[in-house]
Amino acid sequence: MPGLIVAIVMKKIKNDLRVNLYEKSYHKCAFLKEVSKKLNLNTEIIQKDIFSIKNIETGTIMSRAFKPMPVILNLVNENFKKYKNIIFFMGSSGRKILNETLQEWDLDYEEKKSLTSNDSFVLNIKKIKKKIS
Repeated sequence: MPGLIVAIVMKKIKNDLRVNLYEKSYHKCAFLKEVSKKLNLNTEIIQKDIFSIKNIETGTIMSRAFKPMPVILNLVNENFKKYKNIIFFMGSSGRKILNETLQEWDLDYEEKKSLTSNDSFVLNIKKIKKKIS
C-alpha cells in the first residue's frame, strides 16, 4: 500500500519514477492493478513472492508492516543485488525493534521523526551488514 501512495505523489509532482509493487496474492494484485489503471499511475505490479526472486536491482525499498525488520534485512541481503536505500516506518515499538535488530546487524542509517505520531519514526538505511556471530 505505501507504494501506491508514493506513485500518487510522484504523479502529482510530475515525476516519472516507476514504482514496482511486489505482491503474491492474486486478489491484492488485481486491486493494485485496478487502482493504478484508474489513476494512471506509473507502476508495475509483479505477482510473485518477493522471497523467491533473486538478484533484484532497485532504487528505494519501502516496508510498512510487511514482515519483522530482521526478516526484511535478510531478504534484502540475500535477494537484492543492488539497491539505493531501505525505508522502514517504525511505530511505537520501533525503538525496541531497532535496538534488538542492531544486535545482529550493522546498519548505516538516518532516523527521522514521524510527522503523524510522536511515538513513531522513519528509518532510512543506506547499508546493511550481518554481524558475524
